Amino acid sequence: MVILKRYFFFAVALFILVVPSLSLAAVAPSGLSYSTWLAYWKKDASVADILPHLNSFVGISPFGYTVRSDGTLADTALIDQSPWTGLFTTASSSGIKIIPTVAWSDSFSIYNVLSNTKLRTSHVQQIMSVVTSHNFAGIDIDYENKTLATKAGFSAFLKQLGTALHAKKKIMTCSIEARTPLSSRFVVAPKTTSYVNDFSVINQYCDEVRIMAYDQYNVDIVLNKSKGGGLNYYAPISDTDWVKKVIMETLGTINRKKIVLAVATYARDYTVVQNGNSYSYTNPKSIAYNDAMALAQSKSLIPTRNSAGELGFAYMVASSTAPSVLHYVSISDAGSISDKIRLARAYSLKGVAVFKIDGSEDPQIWNILN
Repeated sequence: MVILKRYFFFAVALFILVVPSLSLAAVAPSGLSYSTWLAYWKKDASVADILPHLNSFVGISPFGYTVRSDGTLADTALIDQSPWTGLFTTASSSGIKIIPTVAWSDSFSIYNVLSNTKLRTSHVQQIMSVVTSHNFAGIDIDYENKTLATKAGFSAFLKQLGTALHAKKKIMTCSIEARTPLSSRFVVAPKTTSYVNDFSVINQYCDEVRIMAYDQYNVDIVLNKSKGGGLNYYAPISDTDWVKKVIMETLGTINRKKIVLAVATYARDYTVVQNGNSYSYTNPKSIAYNDAMALAQSKSLIPTRNSAGELGFAYMVASSTAPSVLHYVSISDAGSISDKIRLARAYSLKGVAVFKIDGSEDPQIWNILN
């Protein structure tokens, strides 16, 4: 069990050590490259945060576009306005690629559009128009919550869009969910299963594959048992041991020189219920790193490194009308991100993508992106 120490929390340093600017390509000595997503909902903070560290990255991906139910694009970020325009000018002058993200998570609409040849073609044309009219280096496709029925349509979409982009010498980046081995998901693992993301198609048409290796939660029953039994807190955002499994599962089909390991910069706050000799975790709430650390400080707690390699702490929420409620917070900090970077190097992956830079991440992250 994590031992909670009641000392006053040390204040976050006022001065952040800025990593010296790298070459224009911003590639680490090991060959790893770094990219990042930027939050349109905190665009001013995101741009202000990244500008002093811009040359740490080879590419930046603002969450620029969402998709309406008919497949048409919505310019959610207002990409032609400040502060994006100034950032893009500065980035382009340093050879840093602008690859905005198209984000879509409506399962029903994704199926309807991508399974219809006419609507799918129109959707591809809209993306191509955005890329070419803005002279972006490419586009990042982040389509989540897809159902198995969408498999054929999504594969056809990737082929169609990838072919069109490559004809224009543009890049297609594909951000996909992490895949946990079946033996770590089931007590009795099925011999085969079907996935909506066809890794062979993704490997063929995507120039870069960002594996979103976070939001692990309780997907790995093997690690849940080995690390979460005996009243040990275990509700990770991204356990390094799980990430190893994800990388190995991905390498079976996707070229390691296309794989970019995506890491998180936030925390999760869970409600905890004791069930015999173990805990269950409900109501996961995403909170920023700095908010998690401030919460610990308000409780006079010092987060400690947990079995997942993240920082963690438990606290009680008292109530005058109901029993007190136990909470557990697991935090992805610079230390846990550094562990993932070492994994990316060890497996000779293409790089690491940071989700996300918006001024609320652990400021020590700038000391490890080198």
